[in-house]
Amino acid sequence: MKIYALEVTSQCNLNCSYCPQPNMKREKQHINMKLYEQCLNYPFWHDIIIGHLFGEAFLHPQLEKIVQLSREKRLSFGFSSNMRDFDLDYFNKLLGLGLSWLVISYHIPEAKKWYEKLTQLYPDFPILSNALEKKHSWSGQVNSQKKANIKKNVLASNPEQHTDCIFHRYNLVSISSQGDIYACCLDAEGLSSQGSILDMSVQEFAQKENNIWFDLCHSCPLRYNETTLQQYDEQQKQYATQIAHYKQLQHS
Repeated sequence: MKIYALEVTSQCNLNCSYCPQPNMKREKQHINMKLYEQCLNYPFWHDIIIGHLFGEAFLHPQLEKIVQLSREKRLSFGFSSNMRDFDLDYFNKLLGLGLSWLVISYHIPEAKKWYEKLTQLYPDFPILSNALEKKHSWSGQVNSQKKANIKKNVLASNPEQHTDCIFHRYNLVSISSQGDIYACCLDAEGLSSQGSILDMSVQEFAQKENNIWFDLCHSCPLRYNETTLQQYDEQQKQYATQIAHYKQLQHS
């Protein structure tokens, strides 16, 4: 297996109706630094750390240390932010420590303004997305009948056209802020938990297969047909190339 996402924090500064985080029952906490540092020894997909699952990484009080440790391990750390508490001076400090990329999601009006400003100030810095991800019911974890502007799960509408998700295809998992191994990135409550990453050696983890199917899989919006999977492949390669290019510029 390889790590797709490592949850820096499960705390958030928004209360979005279309996200399962506000009603999440598992503890909302920052990852502790000992756990984070140990996780860096495990394999990551494309050597990129996606530092978010169900929280806002800017809230972590030791984010500077997280960025620095990631860089020392030659891993490209970044995360998605709603930009609510964004501070440009602090961002500059993170850049100096090795922040490698950022996703800006348009949850609040100010986010788009920050996107425009940052792309002007830092034209080489990879901002991998400038739009809010398509809203969905998180495989039934939020009530799409009661929440506005949420699309139906794609699998529910055309089940025969969809095959599998990227987590099975590329043998990926997500790690919660508690250190638990989740079979995918939609699993807010840890329904697919395979125990703690620290209970496996690096070798055992790398050799293990993510073949977990659980309740959320039946209506998962991230199960694609072959054409869409190929498009996803190309997108991920482009992202990895952008990040690698930026890292090369920083070392030149």
